[in-house]
Amino acid sequence: MKKSKSRWLKGCGIGCGVEIRETLVERHGSVNDFTPRADGEIPADRMDAFLQVRRAVQEHCAEIGATEAGVEAMDRLDDQDKPGTMAILGAFREASKAVFGMGTVMGEFFRARNAALLELDMSLGEYSYIYALAYGVTIVGPQTDEQAAIGDTHLSTRVRETLRAQLRNRLAAMDQRPEEWEGTEERRLLVGEIAFLEEHPGQLPWCDLRPPSLQASLAAYETQLAELYCPDATHLELTRNRSFGIGIQGD
Repeated sequence: MKKSKSRWLKGCGIGCGVEIRETLVERHGSVNDFTPRADGEIPADRMDAFLQVRRAVQEHCAEIGATEAGVEAMDRLDDQDKPGTMAILGAFREASKAVFGMGTVMGEFFRARNAALLELDMSLGEYSYIYALAYGVTIVGPQTDEQAAIGDTHLSTRVRETLRAQLRNRLAAMDQRPEEWEGTEERRLLVGEIAFLEEHPGQLPWCDLRPPSLQASLAAYETQLAELYCPDATHLELTRNRSFGIGIQGD
């Protein structure tokens, strides 16, 4: 994500949907507290709830894209050695309109999303976990080994740490039932994925190869997931602030 866009986005987040988010945290705990099922499956009812949340934010996706277009007008001037006065004024006018409306747009986006989470009894942690697993390959895109190793991605370091923590929660749940999970292929795959992510912090979980349980959970929903993906909102969905949680404010 470009630097100027990132700076503008940081400024809005604290006031956006915070009241509902606090209720979500009181009910479900922090994003790091979420524990995926030990078997790695995402039950159909949880996928249905996730898709309902995605539908709840669809009307705001175009508005987010429009505000970003104004900010990007300023970014385009960075590629010009000596932009003309009219170009500067035009870009500034577009950016000003976008920035003044950005707080409202982001606030509406977060309120719609968090209200849907509350109604559907889904935590921010669970939502972010499913979001990352469903859209991870699309978000991160092709990466060189060097990029994957150093974390060359617009997602914040703390978001990736949170997702690794959730995988470790799942491993801990397995280890509480050693008679069921010790020596299994599912546990071996999970241990390997956690180790891989520690060495390649630029990646999101299971981007290289989904385990069978996860693939089976998502397969029936691929078309709906693609239709409801909002690329302009990815940096809002997967950003994190220490105090306010995923989807509130960037680093």
